[in-house]
Amino acid sequence: MIARNTSAPTHPISFNSSMPSQAPASTPPKPMALAQGQVQGSVCAKYFGHGSLSVRSSVTGQYYRFEGHGDTQPIDRRDHLMLGRIPELSIR
Repeated sequence: MIARNTSAPTHPISFNSSMPSQAPASTPPKPMALAQGQVQGSVCAKYFGHGSLSVRSSVTGQYYRFEGHGDTQPIDRRDHLMLGRIPELSIR
């Protein structure tokens, strides 16, 4: 529950004149975009399921195809968390 002061004025408070705008001193550089199929770093995924597995990353759009049990694919570092949610994959 939020406590309210009923004796305070009920008119709107203007925030645009009371707070000076502050820009950051320096903006960090943006990471370079990778070309399609290019792998950043040395991260691999190993498939431990049966049959085959096809995955398209919702992060990078990269397509990964695991042909069978024990198949290992290099993956983009940015896909690490997304692919880590698949129980049949081990990320290293």
